Amino acid sequence: MTADRSETFERELALEPGRTALLVVDMQRGFLDPGEAMEVPPARETVPVIRRLLDLFRARRLPVVFTEFTYSEAAPLLVGRLHPEHRPAAPGAPTQGEASAQAGAPAPAAPAKAAPVKK
Repeated sequence: MTADRSETFERELALEPGRTALLVVDMQRGFLDPGEAMEVPPARETVPVIRRLLDLFRARRLPVVFTEFTYSEAAPLLVGRLHPEHRPAAPGAPTQGEASAQAGAPAPAAPAKAAPVKK
C-alpha cells in the first residue's frame, strides 16, 4: 500500500476508543491446522495480519473479541444431512480441501483480508 493511501486509510478508518473493537471470527486450530476435518488452508495466510491487528489493538487498549465455532452432536443444524462437513473426520480420511482436490474441484478462494470496522 502506498504511503498516501495508507494515510487515507488511517484517516478514514481511525481507531476510536469507545467505538472501535477488533472481532476475530473462528481462528481455531480445527480450521488452521493441517489435516483437521474443517481445515481451510488459505486461512493460515491471515494469521500474521491478525497478529499485527491484535498487537495494535492491545497496544492502544482497544477491545478485542474472539468468536469460537463449537461442534456439538446436540446442535442438529451443524451435523447430519444438512452439514456433514461439520462431523469429525474419520481417522485417515482426507480433509475437505484434500477431497475437493482429489475430485478435481477448484481450490476454495482465499478469505478477504479483514479490517477494523468503524461505526
